[in-house]
Amino acid sequence: MSDALHPLAGNVAHPSRQHDLVARWKLWTGLLLAPLAFSLQVLASYTVGSDLCSADGAPLPWLVAINVVTALLAVIGMAIAWSNWRATRNEAVGDIHATADRGDGRTRFMALFAFSSSALLLFGLLLQPLVLVYFGPCTGFPALG
Repeated sequence: MSDALHPLAGNVAHPSRQHDLVARWKLWTGLLLAPLAFSLQVLASYTVGSDLCSADGAPLPWLVAINVVTALLAVIGMAIAWSNWRATRNEAVGDIHATADRGDGRTRFMALFAFSSSALLLFGLLLQPLVLVYFGPCTGFPALG
């Protein structure tokens, strides 16, 4: 069996012509930093809140710090994704809608997806502290019976 490609394969352009403009670590950091920050915020807030509230502690400073740090991580991920998307602006013909519709340029599409998901998760991260403002850090239901 021959490993040679068909003669017409040499005329096909790479679907992500500018994939070398963005380092892989930057592409993956932009894609994963906001979801990891969101997960960290949920796990750490629950752990800190439940432990300190049950021990009659004051979890509010810890919860505020957790929310601020994770929101900053999400903003950094969103900024990296934005810079990746801007770096590959010439990878595909068309605007943001053409990139989303056709998926031209895999690197550009991945950067666009990373930016969109980071923005959505940042919104969730910013809504989460409203629970602390509205209910307080140690809200519990009264014991039954």
